[in-house]
Amino acid sequence: MDISSAHYKRAIQGARGEGFHTDNIIKFCTKCRNCYEIVLSESRMNGIEKRVYNMRWLKDFPSYGKEKKTCPRCLGQATITEVIK
Repeated sequence: MDISSAHYKRAIQGARGEGFHTDNIIKFCTKCRNCYEIVLSESRMNGIEKRVYNMRWLKDFPSYGKEKKTCPRCLGQATITEVIK
C-alpha cells in the first residue's frame, strides 16, 4: 500500500495546511471511481505495538487535484497489520 508521510504531518501540524495534506493523502481510484485514503490505527497491549493500515472510501468526494491510481481493494491487496515487539 502507498502510505505517505502526510498522515504524520497532519497529526503534528493540525489544521495548518490541511488542504495541502489532504491532497497528499487522498487518492482517486481509476477503477472503482471513488476517492480513498489509507488510515493508520495504532494500539499497544502488554508491551506489543500493533499497527493496522485500513482503507477509508469517500463517496461523493471531489477528485480534482487528487493523485489518480488504482486502490488496493481493486488490486486485490489485503489490509496490512504490523506487530512490533
